[in-house]
Amino acid sequence: LSVCPVRFDCSYWPCTTQGPLVERACGDANGDKVITASDALAALQTGVGAGDCLPAQCDTNNDSLISAVDALRILRAGLSLEIELSCPFPCAAS
Repeated sequence: LSVCPVRFDCSYWPCTTQGPLVERACGDANGDKVITASDALAALQTGVGAGDCLPAQCDTNNDSLISAVDALRILRAGLSLEIELSCPFPCAAS
């Protein structure tokens, strides 16, 4: 029994019975383990309805929205400016 919701991509983050194996995913929209302007662009596109970045990657202030604010936070993180990203955990207990 997996605790991952239907939208969760278990091929990207392997799921276990405790949930997914997620490591430093917040802000890394493309999953390459590096936060860059491309990740910020993916968040911005999602915020305007033209992308599909998951909250666990792009909701960097954990407010249940993906917006230009999140994109800016990701960009700041990519530039190594002082910012702490806080995305929601991608799976909920069932």
